[in-house]
Amino acid sequence: MDLAKFIDLVATKRLWFPCVKEYEATDPWEGQLPKKHYANAEQVLDSQLTGFLPDAEMRAAIVKHKVQHFEKLHIAVRQSTYVNCWHHNDYESAAMWSQYATKEGIAIKSSVDRLKRCFVPETRRIRISEIRYMDFDTEESDFNRTYLQKRKSFISENELRSFYTEADLFSKYLIEQTPNDVRTRVLKDANSQKIYALPYKRGLSIRIDPETLIEEVLVSPTANRYVLSAVEFILDKCGLKGRERKSPLNDGPK
Repeated sequence: MDLAKFIDLVATKRLWFPCVKEYEATDPWEGQLPKKHYANAEQVLDSQLTGFLPDAEMRAAIVKHKVQHFEKLHIAVRQSTYVNCWHHNDYESAAMWSQYATKEGIAIKSSVDRLKRCFVPETRRIRISEIRYMDFDTEESDFNRTYLQKRKSFISENELRSFYTEADLFSKYLIEQTPNDVRTRVLKDANSQKIYALPYKRGLSIRIDPETLIEEVLVSPTANRYVLSAVEFILDKCGLKGRERKSPLNDGPK
């Protein structure tokens, strides 16, 4: 991350969890289902209906409606799920430095155990999982893990995510998608009205304990000396003195 985001993290003691929908700009398939999933869904539904609905045209119309509803469900998941992304590796990645940090950026080194424990101040249930990389043209996916699956084109990221799903926002989207007459009846309920009025969010600011999360802070291998000095100063002020060093990635042979 860049230095400004790091300062915000340690000063506010919060991690930013963007909405899955926000990642569309870099990966249009983020949170989507593979094509094969829809094809299989159509085949399964058609075979289930064949026995008691011989009219092929009517059967096709019902199948189409069901699959469209199925698609709305996963769009609702994208609108209501928030993720914080990590590179899972035993070594530094030159690609990660190049792609996600400026020449004055930093990298936080942590561990799965530290990540699990750092959310102690947070009342929401944060979950953690590795990303599954798959061929979207040939492999089937798990509907319940659409935000934990990516195309193999991104496999170099070796990503691990902490994530949270806002159940009320999931319900809000489904209410929005119902026909007007049905929605009117649903919104007679006070709780449904409350859910329907909720705003969608670009992300969530999740409370953490930086002392638990941060094992080490590495300054970019291309950074000037003053960046390391700035990080030293910040960590000292936050009670995390001595956890900083410059990345040795670009150190030449001795």
